[in-house]
Amino acid sequence: MLKQNVALFLKRLGIEADGNRIVVGVSGGVDSVVLLDILSHLGFDPRVVHVNFGLRGEESDADERLVEQLCAEGQYPLTVKRADLRSLFDLEGQSLQELAREVRYREFECVASSSGSCLIATAHHRQDQAETILMNMMRGAGPDGMSGIPAIRPVRPGSETSVVRPLLDCSRESIIEYARSRGLSWREDASNEDLRYRRNLVRHKLLPVIEDNFGSGAIEAIVRSAANVANVLGTGIQPEVERSVIVDRGQVRLPLVELEALPFGSSGLLILEVLKRFFPTTPRTSDIVGAIRELATLQTGKTWRHPSLVVARDRDHLVFQKTEPEQSAERTGPVVLQVGRPLTIPGGILRADVLAEIPEHLDPNTRLIAFLDADRVGAQLRVDVWRDGDKVRILGSSSSKKVSDVLTEARVPTTERQNARVVRSGGSIAWVVGVRPGGDFAVTSRTKNVIMLSVAPTTAGIYFRS
Repeated sequence: MLKQNVALFLKRLGIEADGNRIVVGVSGGVDSVVLLDILSHLGFDPRVVHVNFGLRGEESDADERLVEQLCAEGQYPLTVKRADLRSLFDLEGQSLQELAREVRYREFECVASSSGSCLIATAHHRQDQAETILMNMMRGAGPDGMSGIPAIRPVRPGSETSVVRPLLDCSRESIIEYARSRGLSWREDASNEDLRYRRNLVRHKLLPVIEDNFGSGAIEAIVRSAANVANVLGTGIQPEVERSVIVDRGQVRLPLVELEALPFGSSGLLILEVLKRFFPTTPRTSDIVGAIRELATLQTGKTWRHPSLVVARDRDHLVFQKTEPEQSAERTGPVVLQVGRPLTIPGGILRADVLAEIPEHLDPNTRLIAFLDADRVGAQLRVDVWRDGDKVRILGSSSSKKVSDVLTEARVPTTERQNARVVRSGGSIAWVVGVRPGGDFAVTSRTKNVIMLSVAPTTAGIYFRS
C-alpha cells in the first residue's frame, strides 16, 4: 500500500519513474532506507549519497557501513562524503543543524549534476511536516513558514534540479511497517532522542499531547492546513512577484503602485516573498517588513539598511540591493583551496573534490560546477581576485580571452565584478568561478583523475547565481 501511495503522490507532482535517474539521500535511518527501497521498486535508477559528519564517532561510521552494505546488495551507485562539521561551524558561524543541512544539499546537488539527474529525493514524512509547522508557528512565522515543507522545490533559486519528498504524505508508522514487512535493515540515531534539540521536544513531548487530546487525526489536520496555506500562496503572492517585480543589474525593483494596490496584510506578504526569493540571508521578521513597508510612504532618497541589504525609496519603486561585503582575507587573496575543505568567498562557499571516477556526463548543465583534469591541475590551487590583463584559455580553442571580457559576456553586473574570483593553478586560470573553466585543464580521453570545482551561493543576487 505504501508503495502505491508514493507512486500516486509522485504522479500528482508530474514525476514518472520510467528508469529516471534520481539522487537519494540515505542516512541509514528507517525513513531513508524505505525511500530507497520504494523508489527502486517503482522503476527509478537511484544514485545514493551518504554524508558522514562523524559527530557520533563510531555510531556515525556504523551508519556509513550499513549504507555501503545496502548499496552493495542493491547494486546502487554510492557516493560517501565526510565533512568535519565542527571546523566548518567555527568557520562559517551558523547553527550546527543549519550547516549540516547546507552541506548535505550541496553534496546532493553535486552528485545530481555529475550523474545527469535533475531530481534529488529526501525522506521527510508527515510527522516531519507537522513538527516543522509547529516550530515555525512558535517562531511567529508568516504564511510561508506555515505552509511547511514543500513537496517539490528547486534545490536553489533558478536551478533546474529539484528536491522532491516522496514520503511527505506518509505516516512514520506506515514507513516502519513497510520496512518490517520487507525485512529491511536500518539504524536508530540516538541523537533523535536528545531533548536538548527543539525538534525532538516537539516530536516526543508536544505531538503526543496533541494526539492524546485531539485524536490521531490531529497530525493529518495540521498537515492539511499547511497544504491549504501553500495553495493560497501559490495562487496569490508568488504570481504577484513574478508579474510585478523587476530584476535588473543586481537590483530588485518593486513598483510602488503594485504595493499600494494591495491590502495591508498582502503588501507585507509581497515584501516577505521578495526577501525570501532574492535576499535569503536577510531575516524575515515583522519589524523588518514593517520598516520596508514604511519606506514606501517616505520621500524619494530615503533608505533602510541591514548588514546584508539596503532598500531605497526611488520615485516609483522600492529598490532592493545586496550590501557590499566588507574587506576580508578572502577578498584580497590569494588563498589556498584545499581538496575537500570548503572555502568562504564573497557570496558563496567554494570547494574542490577529487572524484572517485570520471563522470558519465562532463557537461554539468550549470555554471556552478567545473570538471577538470586533476593531474594537470596539480597539487595546489589558489583562489584570488582577478586582475587587469588576466586571461583564460577558451575550452576547445587555442586562443585566450581576457577575464574582463569573459565577465562582460556572462553579463556579470559591473557592481559584482569586484567580487569575482578565479582559481589559479601555477600561472594559469583553472576557473573563473561560476562563469568559465580554463581550457588548459580540460578533461580528455587521456584523463585518469577528475577534480570537481563547485561553488554554493549563500547570497541572493550574487553574479554566479545566474
